Amino acid sequence: MNDVYVKRPENTGNLQIAGLMITYNKDIFKWWNTDFSINPERIHMNILLDDKRIDTTFFAYSFNWFNRFAISKSCTAELVMNWGGRSFSGQNTTKGIMAWRAGIKQQLFKGNGSIGINGSDLFYSAITRGKIINVAGSGANYKNRGDSRTVILSFSYKISKNAKDNKRLRDRNGAMDEQNRVLTTTP
Repeated sequence: MNDVYVKRPENTGNLQIAGLMITYNKDIFKWWNTDFSINPERIHMNILLDDKRIDTTFFAYSFNWFNRFAISKSCTAELVMNWGGRSFSGQNTTKGIMAWRAGIKQQLFKGNGSIGINGSDLFYSAITRGKIINVAGSGANYKNRGDSRTVILSFSYKISKNAKDNKRLRDRNGAMDEQNRVLTTTP
């Protein structure tokens, strides 16, 4: 369709956000640790749109649940849920959005390496739905499904046996040598 959305310079105003982050960590079992995080926010908006004053206050919430599992001494897993509640930005309101991600990591080579796999938005549920409002003579609903699903395969290996012995290799600019020279030649 030939829909056009116009954002004018006068779409400005005053925005005040006051929020709180409440986090709780708990070992459910010896092998399961969890973090809960709740973020309530009070949002006050006072804006001018097409000579119309919009003065509104609303509350927004988000919730995160992070779980870590020790499957064995060398294998760990995680399961994470993120949820964001509705939001409002003067001409746009959105409904809540939720996504799950999970991963597993296995240590290799006596702890010197690891291999892992991690996936995000497992159920393809991170869909933004909303409504465009406060535009004179128009209104619209929308649904956006982005490319939010990812799968990451990772491999890492620690090459250095002792990083302290290799400090000289990391200090290639000579700064430490110069400082030592200055300290030893002071009259």
